[in-house]
Amino acid sequence: MSAYIDASQTASITDNEEVDHVDLQDDAQVTTADGSTIDNSSGSQPTISKSEALISIAVLCCINLLNYMDRFTVAAVLDRIEKDYKIDNSEAGLLQTSFIVSYMLLSPLFGYLGDRGSPGSLWSRKTIMIGGVLAWSAVTLASSFVPKNQFGLFLLTRCLVGIGEASYITVSTPIVADLFVGDARTVALIVFNLQVPLGSGLGYVVGGQVAQAADSWRSALRVTPGLGVVCVLLLLLQFREPACGQAEKSTHMHATSWRDDVRHLLRNRSFMLNTLGFTAVAFVAGALTWWTPLMLDLDLQLRGGPVKPDQAALGFGIVTCVAGIAGVALGSEIARRLRHRMPNIDPIVNGAGLLLAGPFLWATLYLVPVSVYLTLVLMFATELLLCLNWALVNEITLRVTVPTRRSMATSINILASHLLGDAGSPYLVGLASDLIAKNSASVAVKFSALQLAMYCCCFVSVLGGGAFLACSLTYLADCERVIRIEREANRYYRAEGEAYTPPASLQASFL
Repeated sequence: MSAYIDASQTASITDNEEVDHVDLQDDAQVTTADGSTIDNSSGSQPTISKSEALISIAVLCCINLLNYMDRFTVAAVLDRIEKDYKIDNSEAGLLQTSFIVSYMLLSPLFGYLGDRGSPGSLWSRKTIMIGGVLAWSAVTLASSFVPKNQFGLFLLTRCLVGIGEASYITVSTPIVADLFVGDARTVALIVFNLQVPLGSGLGYVVGGQVAQAADSWRSALRVTPGLGVVCVLLLLLQFREPACGQAEKSTHMHATSWRDDVRHLLRNRSFMLNTLGFTAVAFVAGALTWWTPLMLDLDLQLRGGPVKPDQAALGFGIVTCVAGIAGVALGSEIARRLRHRMPNIDPIVNGAGLLLAGPFLWATLYLVPVSVYLTLVLMFATELLLCLNWALVNEITLRVTVPTRRSMATSINILASHLLGDAGSPYLVGLASDLIAKNSASVAVKFSALQLAMYCCCFVSVLGGGAFLACSLTYLADCERVIRIEREANRYYRAEGEAYTPPASLQASFL
């Protein structure tokens, strides 16, 4: 018998014991309008000890670090790849676009599987991650052997790497939510998302330095595959997979159909606005990470004097790494400290960061010809502001979706943000710079063209900030509705002994 509840059965959720406010420090407890506290827990799942949870999050962090390190190694040696395959900027931009397209298109599939797999099953989230890490490591290694006259084949390998990474990233963030709750979850998400800038920066630094030492960009692509094998062993031997909703003790909930999941998420205002804001982040970050090293390299050539190969990639990589770590930590800490006074602070911090990043990025681009050091300082400030939201975007997604829809929510976030964000921004900026340069061989013309093409990112950043601020207006109401669903699921299980399916009528009220 299905535990699906029709509209007539939802009164106990929406009318009785109305939630007066959301306790964002501990989702396992809810404060009602009369001031009483309700324990939002039930049932029994095999418990995961604190030490097991810490080891598991450490393994996830290692893989997340490797994920972004692998992704940005190509950007670090892009100038070498362009010379080797004799391609222009627009074709070089396709390398990132092809990766992102496959990455985003396959994300919903792995999100669907991740919400339905249970620990120990064939399609468990652990199995999906193992397969993904093995796939992207093998293809990255294979891509380093593609001949100079086979650029199309090299492009295909970047597509396949995207498939492997999609299988990991869609299930890893929901797993973090299922291992921790309250402040512990916030800290776990901070540490997990710190690997994004750290891995990106290491991709630039390690990729550039290995390529320089070996005098070959192909050697740079052979670093991460070996580390991928180590990560697979860690998953097999040390990782303990939690059940969906285990940290919140909301494990007695049926997954709904793929169609219902998508339909309900598209009607969730906070989720959609959060995704729109992050799309702007992806657009700007995609263009900056792909083209900034080349722009700095062209600027150094214009200044005359000896220019060391990969010097720009090294400097930008260090700035990206430090600014990203500082941004993720600062944004999350601001939100954590103010959350008890301003429960909707998460989207506000995100919005403020993007609104400020726009003018800082404009100043960065404008002043590149003035001073390399000033450019790096301004780029540091820009990237710090862009990275304030990395952990908070995931926190918002997790809080406004029920446990059995979190992997799907993550995958839709990935699909939308990359489809409209960094899937196209490297190619669009590269294409615009080629159109402006008009096939000129002049370094000065190439630099000016790329500089002008990147100004569009300033406007996209401001638009994203507006989306996050709009999200702050609906965020608390959507958090409350999720708590009601989790509470009713536990009540239903205690009364009927069966798992509960989130009601369509309550989900529809998100609109």
